[in-house]
Amino acid sequence: RPTKFFKVGRVFMVLWTEPEGSNADANSVYSFPVAFGERAQAKIRRFIVIAPRQQHSLAIPIISHQNHGVVNRNMDNGDHGMVHMGPAVPAPLPGERAMLPAAVRVIPDDPTEKLKPTSRINYGKIYTIEHNVKAKGVGMVHENSLQALLSQQSEVQRRSYPPAARAT
Repeated sequence: RPTKFFKVGRVFMVLWTEPEGSNADANSVYSFPVAFGERAQAKIRRFIVIAPRQQHSLAIPIISHQNHGVVNRNMDNGDHGMVHMGPAVPAPLPGERAMLPAAVRVIPDDPTEKLKPTSRINYGKIYTIEHNVKAKGVGMVHENSLQALLSQQSEVQRRSYPPAARAT
């Protein structure tokens, strides 16, 4: 994709490959052996651009945790927020603890495109996406949600990575 595709608020999907690990996603498109006796999985993942660069962008993932949202007690719900298409915000799942307050609305590129009601933004993970990968546009963050997206991402990063203590 050309660099201009990757602008702040762009929602896109890519084929993503990562180590399978112990929490392998049963819905992964492919699982295959790699070096050192390990396995990798490849699946379609959705991301939102938060900082475009010359040849890559920084992006945060949209995840559904196998349709469980952020019910898992081992997750930091304060790093997650609701994301949706259409005017109505989906209700949190039973057992989901407090997430970030502002839901982010996405305007789809194709009206048939949908996000699962269990989709959540994980503001605590930032990925580098090279611009030379195949990416399919999903949509754009609605203009009324863009400031909430960026401020919530900044808040999570500020909490996660506090400034270093000053030497005295």
